[in-house]
Amino acid sequence: MSNPTPQLTGTPAIDALLQSYITSEEPHAHGRLYRGISAGADAETVGRRLPAIWVEQHAWADGRLRMVWIAFAPHAMLTYCEGDIDLFVASDEYAFDLELDRCAGFYGVSCARSPQ
Repeated sequence: MSNPTPQLTGTPAIDALLQSYITSEEPHAHGRLYRGISAGADAETVGRRLPAIWVEQHAWADGRLRMVWIAFAPHAMLTYCEGDIDLFVASDEYAFDLELDRCAGFYGVSCARSPQ
C-alpha cells in the first residue's frame, strides 16, 4: 500500500530527495521504495543537485533517458527514468547487497563503488 506523504529518515542525503521529488512511499522486499517525478528537471540536472555521496552508475544508464546513482553509506539507490524518480532505501546492508546484486543481473554489469 502506498503512503502519499513520505516520512523523513534523518539522513540528509535522502531527506533532500524526499522533499524535492518524492510523492509516495511503499514497502519493498528489502526496504522502502519512494516514487516521484523530476518536476521538469532532466537526468543531468537531478545528478548535479545530488550531494557528493551519490555515485553515478554510468554502466547502468541509458543516455539521458535513464540514470542511476548509489549512496553506499545510507544504503540507497536513486533511479531517474524519463522524468520518473525511484528512490530505494534498504533496511540494512545485507538487503542493500541483495538489491545491488539484483540490479547487476538486470543491467548485466556490477555497480561502480567509486566515482567514474
